[in-house]
Amino acid sequence: MGAHGVDTAAGITTPNLAEADTNRAFARTCGRLVILADSTKLGVVSLARVSALDAAAVLVTDRQPDDDYAALTRILCDPVPDPHLEERP
Repeated sequence: MGAHGVDTAAGITTPNLAEADTNRAFARTCGRLVILADSTKLGVVSLARVSALDAAAVLVTDRQPDDDYAALTRILCDPVPDPHLEERP
């Protein structure tokens, strides 16, 4: 599941109330909740809570987050190089 915001205290959040309802239903019924959020979403808190962060089995992100996140869920982090930052021949 994608997330607009992922915060250690607020959990997984979205600014869209209808999307929050749908995502809560999904989170309740899925066998394993995996959150996909790039590092700009970490620490962001939006209007509607979907679930607590510790409800997620795995957080997939592009940069290693603070240790607070690792205490709540398993982290999969494989940094992807930004092609705009790499030197070109």
